[in-house]
Amino acid sequence: MASAEQVLVRAVVETTSGTFVTPSATNAMLLINDGFDSYNEQEQQKIGFLDGKLSPEVVIAGASFLKHSVVFGAIGGGIAGGAPQTDAYLLAAGLAKTIAAGRVEYTIAPSPGANKSLSFESYLAGLKYSGKGCMGTLDLSVQVNQVGKCSFGGLAIEQTAPVAAVIPADSFVGWRTPVPGSPTRSSRISLAASGGVTYSAGTLSGGATFLWSSYQLTGGQSVDKSPWCGGFGLDINKANPTVKITVLLTPAEAVAMEARYKAGTGISIGFSHNLSATGAVVPGETIVVHHPNAVITSLKNTGKFNGQFVAEIDAVPNPSSPGLTDGTRLVYL
Repeated sequence: MASAEQVLVRAVVETTSGTFVTPSATNAMLLINDGFDSYNEQEQQKIGFLDGKLSPEVVIAGASFLKHSVVFGAIGGGIAGGAPQTDAYLLAAGLAKTIAAGRVEYTIAPSPGANKSLSFESYLAGLKYSGKGCMGTLDLSVQVNQVGKCSFGGLAIEQTAPVAAVIPADSFVGWRTPVPGSPTRSSRISLAASGGVTYSAGTLSGGATFLWSSYQLTGGQSVDKSPWCGGFGLDINKANPTVKITVLLTPAEAVAMEARYKAGTGISIGFSHNLSATGAVVPGETIVVHHPNAVITSLKNTGKFNGQFVAEIDAVPNPSSPGLTDGTRLVYL
């Protein structure tokens, strides 16, 4: 009997959304043992009949969807300028991908009717679940002394009913071990007024670098279930991303941040993870995130450290100009 800890997931981007693509051994995902879930979620209706008795309600089964949740490391795929091994999950969260020289860029830009989706096979405790048309949410979290993580939580259409299956012995060539935010494998946060921290061709410029303890990006994607008589599907109909950071501010910096908060003028944020000890880009590992105009929704001083304020900042990433999709840019170098 297989253990509940024996889990293997294969996932691949679909050519046509909702058309199952059989994943191969090369599509095996090296996941973190945290937050994994795979089970059926069914629509149901309860009906009570007037039968002269106090009979219990009858449960009528409706459409069934597969829940699919995974957690993987926030790190590149080991090839400079290449997409991460988890590219399928980023695309299935409504991110648009652009391949450029020396980098791959993603922006949160769902497009109903044109969103990418993935097919997967998840092996869990001796069972195999197969899903197609999978789309979901994507969150990124990096904290001091903890490895950077991406969390995906999605819904899928069941391809086949769960079956008993032996877990394959797939290999994981080229996968990188995620690293923590720390002084030795440094992550950096730069802040400035809106537009002050700029991004160009894989490089962040401007702003001041702050000591930090937490960076969290919540994609805020909304997956819409669309059942119809004769068929049903899934799509991402919107995304409301938020970003939360915890940084050290001097009193003067805290005053400036308070003024921006009250005026609603926003700030610009640049975040880099998986840098070398000298702060240099590590090809195939480094991730850069840029928010050109994040409007602060909450500003709290959670304590003091060496005479500085520990500021907890919540913000909504807006684009640099109305109509653009650069409010959150995720770059793999």
